[in-house]
Amino acid sequence: MEIFLTVISGVIIFVGGQIILKFFIEPFYYRRELVGEIADSLIFYSRLYCNYFNQASEDERKERIMASDKLRSLSTRLVAKTNAIPFCDKLFNLKGTKEAARSLVLLANRMFLVAGDSNDAGINLLISNSEERDKIFNFLEIRFKPD
Repeated sequence: MEIFLTVISGVIIFVGGQIILKFFIEPFYYRRELVGEIADSLIFYSRLYCNYFNQASEDERKERIMASDKLRSLSTRLVAKTNAIPFCDKLFNLKGTKEAARSLVLLANRMFLVAGDSNDAGINLLISNSEERDKIFNFLEIRFKPD
């Protein structure tokens, strides 16, 4: 009987640990991993959304399409990964997550709006893009911020 209770208690502890791991720890880990991927993409693609768009370059146009799609995908994945965490409204600032997702889509949409000349509207748009990036870093509590 003692062996049976030992085996049953071991199984219960194992199953309980797996439930905690699968429903709480892994979703939280995957969200943090995604936040790191967002930081990586924002830093890597800043040369595109913080600089003028050269409409004559076909290679740059393709790269901007790819960057725009990537930022949009990161936005949707951020919302999905956050919602996959039980009690996410208690653990995270959902308004900040929503604003970060909105800012990612905004940067994706602005990828082609940057004017080719250095007029005031173009410069203001570049500054605004940089500010949107900084908002994302703040909303997602990313500690490293590029200059």
